[in-house]
Amino acid sequence: VLIYFKNDLKKVFDSLNENSFEMNLEKYAKIVEKEIEKNVKRFEKEKEVYGDVYFWICDEEKFGLRSFVNNIVSTRYWNKTVLILMKKDKYYIISARRQDKKISVNDFLKNLLDGLDGSFYGGHVSAGGGHFLVKDLGEVKRRLKEYNKK
Repeated sequence: VLIYFKNDLKKVFDSLNENSFEMNLEKYAKIVEKEIEKNVKRFEKEKEVYGDVYFWICDEEKFGLRSFVNNIVSTRYWNKTVLILMKKDKYYIISARRQDKKISVNDFLKNLLDGLDGSFYGGHVSAGGGHFLVKDLGEVKRRLKEYNKK
């Protein structure tokens, strides 16, 4: 429910304070759950595979679910590096996960984005994030191909 109403959290909290709780929590939770399921299915169908890196560009993000979807997917593919991107303005925003900690996600992102103008990354061993300019998508994919040749 909080995800569904992320732009109007006051409505949720005000409803909690009322004696007669009129908001149907289950209804809104199911809407968000269906959106997560839809995006997990899209990931499975549309992902690009670069060796042990799974890469997907999410073209819509109704509720800001990129990280939730990545948590689910990376649990399934615990020994893969999973990158889920979303285009926002002039950037691709990255959500990155690697559950087995064989490779530090923070170090992986550093190597992937190093030297790209306007790029940023951060995180820790199993999760991280960042962004890079839309114009550099081809270079990022080239680096992913090169990474897997090593």
